Amino acid sequence: MAISHRIGANFLGICQGIALTGSAAACGQINISHWDLAHNYLKPGLLLEALHQFAVRFATAVSKNTDPTWRYLPVMVEQFDSAANFDSELLRVEGHIELINDAYRIHCKATPRDNHRAVIAQAIIMVSKVYLPESASDNASPSFLGDLYNVSPLTGDTYSFSFNAHHPLFQEHFPSRAVCPGSLLIDMVLALASCETAENIASVTLEKVKFIEAVYPGNAYLLAIKREAECDSSGVFYIHAETKKRCTCGKFSIKYRKDDAICSIL
Repeated sequence: MAISHRIGANFLGICQGIALTGSAAACGQINISHWDLAHNYLKPGLLLEALHQFAVRFATAVSKNTDPTWRYLPVMVEQFDSAANFDSELLRVEGHIELINDAYRIHCKATPRDNHRAVIAQAIIMVSKVYLPESASDNASPSFLGDLYNVSPLTGDTYSFSFNAHHPLFQEHFPSRAVCPGSLLIDMVLALASCETAENIASVTLEKVKFIEAVYPGNAYLLAIKREAECDSSGVFYIHAETKKRCTCGKFSIKYRKDDAICSIL
C-alpha cells in the first residue's frame, strides 16, 4: 500500500511517501533538500522531521484514519540519535509499529540508500490522534516569505520567541489549523544550546521529548534551557506559553567534532 504526496519543494515532502511492507512494517524515502528552506536548518532537526513524517503516515495508514479534523501527530520522542554530517541527502527510512493503548509507538531508522547497515538516525516516536479544528483566521492570513521565527534573549539561557504566522510553511502545516512543527522547535533549541557553534555539531541525542500542547504561530512563548553544568552541551529544555502552561520539554545532548572529519554514521 503506497501513500503518495505532491511533488515540489515543500516541507511535508521531506519524507516522500511510505509503503507498508507487512502488517506492522513499512519503508520509505527521505529527501532532506525537498524543502526549499532546508539549507537554513540543522540536519538533525531535518532528520527528526523526516522520521516524524514517516511515523505519522505509518500510523495513519495502519489506523485507516480519514477524518481531517483528527490527525496523528508526534506526542513524544522517547529516543532520537542522529549524526549531523553526512554526504547524501537521499536516504532510506524503515520501521515497525506497535499499538500502545490509543497511541502508536514507531521504531524507525534512516540509512543511506546503498548501505542499510550505516544508521544515520534512529528514533522511537509516540504518535497519537489529536483534534485540530479548522481555524478561519489561519486560512485568511496572507503569505509572505520572511524569518520563520524570531528569538529574543532574556536572562541566561532563557528566551522569548514567536513563529511567523504568515510564513508559507503554515499553509502546509496545516491548511486547516497552523501548528509549529515539533522538529523546528527542537532545531531552535539545538541552535541556541550550541552557543553559535552549530556548524561543529557531530551528533545529537534526544530523550523523552514531550509535545504536550501545540505551539501556534503568532503567539509568544518562553524557552528555558537548563544545562547539567555551565557551558555543558547536555541538559533539559522547557517551552511555556505566556500563561506559564508547559508546551514542550525534554532532554538533549550535543557532541561536537574534534576535527574536520565527517561523521557519517552513528
